[in-house]
Amino acid sequence: MIENNNPIKKIYLTELLSIDKNSVNYESDVNKHMKYYKKISCEVKLESFTREADIIYKWLYDSNRYLSEIVAKGRKIEEIEEDLKIIFNEQKDYYNNFIKKAIYEKAMRECHSISDVQIVISEGEYENSINTENFIYNINEKLFHVEEFTNKIIMLFSQKVLGKLNSISTNIDKFEVMIEEAIHNYEEVKKNYSNMKEQRQLNPYLNLYMYIMGYLLKRKYSIEKLESYIQINNIIVEQKKTYGIEDAVLYLLKLDIKYKDYKKVKQNMYKCFENIEAMKKFKKSNMYVFPYLSIPVAYYLYFSRKNIDYTMININKAESRVEPIIRCCMYGKYKEMNTLYKLLNYIQVEVDGIFNSINHRYEESMLGFLSEILVNAYYRTFGIDEDIVYWSLKK
Repeated sequence: MIENNNPIKKIYLTELLSIDKNSVNYESDVNKHMKYYKKISCEVKLESFTREADIIYKWLYDSNRYLSEIVAKGRKIEEIEEDLKIIFNEQKDYYNNFIKKAIYEKAMRECHSISDVQIVISEGEYENSINTENFIYNINEKLFHVEEFTNKIIMLFSQKVLGKLNSISTNIDKFEVMIEEAIHNYEEVKKNYSNMKEQRQLNPYLNLYMYIMGYLLKRKYSIEKLESYIQINNIIVEQKKTYGIEDAVLYLLKLDIKYKDYKKVKQNMYKCFENIEAMKKFKKSNMYVFPYLSIPVAYYLYFSRKNIDYTMININKAESRVEPIIRCCMYGKYKEMNTLYKLLNYIQVEVDGIFNSINHRYEESMLGFLSEILVNAYYRTFGIDEDIVYWSLKK
């Protein structure tokens, strides 16, 4: 690292980038590079004017790439993935050429058995390079748990309002406390991993790779917001054995939202349901008959939004996520659904923060602990004792 002196740093960058000192634009060019160099070093979490920061800035400069353009908001995901493939190979080559030998030599000096040597080498490779396939698999698995247990919590409340849990002792009435408890335990674990988050990595291309990967993951993994489905509050549902389209339309008209024209809403609802395969089972003698009012209301609310296609994925989402939420709200569990919404907002903020860390080991570990918030909240709400759910933290 060079000393904190701007004239020296200008000379340093001039030599690093082979900038023409005799150019008319020399001063503006070198000042521009000073600014960009510091900005990029900060973003990819490399100390300015070190060998690692030099390598990344010069690589971007020589390949005529700008970090801001690589992660531009309007850029296609496929284009970013192509850049990641190139940088993946760079980080792999850097590990093999400049880090691997040093790890091997250290292991041979300090370890007392071949198995210990192999462990040190494996740990060194995992710490200083990345296997993208394994990394993405682990991320998908952990975020799948977030979706899975969100649905399980919603279904737990849905079953409760239908009277199907009356014989079971649950903590449903203490849901907010169960959430606070789960978040508190996560925050305690998070403190223990703060050092790993800031730990310096030896492979500069790995930093660059994880910076871009983090941006990409934040675009891909966005937890769907629930607020558009939990506006149903304090509107009494008339208890009937079955409900029809007319009941759903009348209910929607009571909501303080965009639905005002009875005839138009009814026509749109019929048109919407004709495109949904799952609605056919509710159609009898050319009329729709539903066991719960939440079914037609949920499907219409979900599919009347812009840019929602009638795909199987969206139909499953309407059935497993939206309909149970609306059913819970219709039967007095609005407060609990609002608490769940706030929890998912908290988790989204945490997910984004984790992806900003530029440390794949930290990201895999913390996403696992983060997903456990919903897993633990579900089992505690279901009625499992605290000592059993949090046994590993009590040791």
